Amino acid sequence: MTSKRLLAKSTDNPGIQSPEENVTIARINQASILVDVDFYDDTEKKRLLGAGYPAKARSALEALAAKPLAIPTSEFLSYFLFHRKGFEGYGSYEEIQRRTVIAENYIDTCLRFDGTSVGLSTSGLSRKDITEHVGESISLSVISRLFGLNEADWAPLPSLGGKGALPSFDFSIASDGKTIVQVESKGSAVRNNARKELSVPNQKKSIHDKKVDLSKPGVQDPYPASVRYGAIIALDARPKSRAKCWLVDPDPESGPYEPNTLKLLKRMAFLQSWIGLLSPRSQLSASLATRLSDLMTLRDPFELDGLPLLRGNGEPIKYASLSPNSPHSTFLAGKSRVVDRPAGGIVVPVRSDLLAFLAVREDLVVIAAEQSFASILGFDYTASTRLTTVECVLPKSRAIDINVPSDAVTSGDHVHFDLEGEVHCSPSGLVFGYLPIPG
Repeated sequence: MTSKRLLAKSTDNPGIQSPEENVTIARINQASILVDVDFYDDTEKKRLLGAGYPAKARSALEALAAKPLAIPTSEFLSYFLFHRKGFEGYGSYEEIQRRTVIAENYIDTCLRFDGTSVGLSTSGLSRKDITEHVGESISLSVISRLFGLNEADWAPLPSLGGKGALPSFDFSIASDGKTIVQVESKGSAVRNNARKELSVPNQKKSIHDKKVDLSKPGVQDPYPASVRYGAIIALDARPKSRAKCWLVDPDPESGPYEPNTLKLLKRMAFLQSWIGLLSPRSQLSASLATRLSDLMTLRDPFELDGLPLLRGNGEPIKYASLSPNSPHSTFLAGKSRVVDRPAGGIVVPVRSDLLAFLAVREDLVVIAAEQSFASILGFDYTASTRLTTVECVLPKSRAIDINVPSDAVTSGDHVHFDLEGEVHCSPSGLVFGYLPIPG
């Protein structure tokens, strides 16, 4: 099939929309989100810049608090859309479809992207789950910059339910290979986020109350960490206001984890989760699941460093180029692909006139198959957003939910067609976007 003319327009310079313009998830048109990072008060500043935190993290935090932080929009969206994947409601194609529909509705109707930052679309009360998700997205982006982390390093912690269950600094834990980092995120909808109003003081109290409970004699933290951060994100509906991030200090406590092992396991789980979703029947997906299970049971997982994943015939898993001039490998045969980049995956109907594109860079496929732990621990890509073309491949059974383009081609049980849209590449190697279907 011949692709449509490629449009590849860089969005390095943020576009500015007027307040009256209706911004949708398929047309956010800004390269970054500015966030004002600050210490909650002088007491918290003294603690967060104290000797209990690594020197590099303290230095980086001072720099972040000195001027607005520009978070790439692709990174923000990656956390907002997918951070809890594999943890709650993201285990299958159907669950992903349901979640993408919800996320599209949230962004289109509840959030404001004005070319500068992110805020609320109206001054009325916002749904709690929306502000919580935005708070988590910004919190993880902020703390990642203190330790050189990306989305592949973070995993949400399960809440401990039941009567008498201990509070935990849940939401997210990660490791940079030396330090176990934990973040407690809070999100607030306020009238003016230049002030600590409405729920913000209560959220600060909640974070510190957990610290008090966990520091009582005889109490053992169920999720110990080397360092902890509390982050309170406040959004308002004032025109051109920036998102606000106040940082507080829950006491750190050393835990039983070996930091480099934790980092390896979380990155392997990230690879297995995404490759398993995008190519569930592949030998790579099955081998990754087996290898992750092995790593979790070994006393020293690094014994398997450099041992490639194997096919059923004992040969290492490798993927040849689809054709001499193709940027894609055979791993993406039959999948939806960015026409000019080695990246691909699946498309998911959101509405009759909108598809979600969920993909990975092929670099991650190679890294996953080769099992060089240095490569797994080290991948970190430059975030970007660009207008481009995606060759979409959709099963006919799912194409009945959309307005199939008139130039679509049917081959076997699948429908093939090209769509243009903004595609985001995140630091973890995820590639995603929302693709409008022309009327």
